[in-house]
Amino acid sequence: MARDGHIIVGPYNADGHEWACDEHDVCNGAFVDGQYVYVSTSTFPYVVGCWGPGPQQTNNASCSTNSCPASSTSNSGKSSLTGDCASSSNTD
Repeated sequence: MARDGHIIVGPYNADGHEWACDEHDVCNGAFVDGQYVYVSTSTFPYVVGCWGPGPQQTNNASCSTNSCPASSTSNSGKSSLTGDCASSSNTD
């Protein structure tokens, strides 16, 4: 369980496949059965990227070569993960 009370689940979605970039938000969270959870992924930030829910990720993280690729999906003007990874990590 994350510090904000949301559950952290493993790297596989309900279909038994690894979570794809378009299945989770910039915080590495998704809604599963109506509940927001953080998902483990093989891409940066790997588990919890920020306290979610957050917008869909539209840009690559510049501090990692293993981040979700830029998406062509519009984000309706919401903020997204950009630039250096230190600004997206939670240290408190």
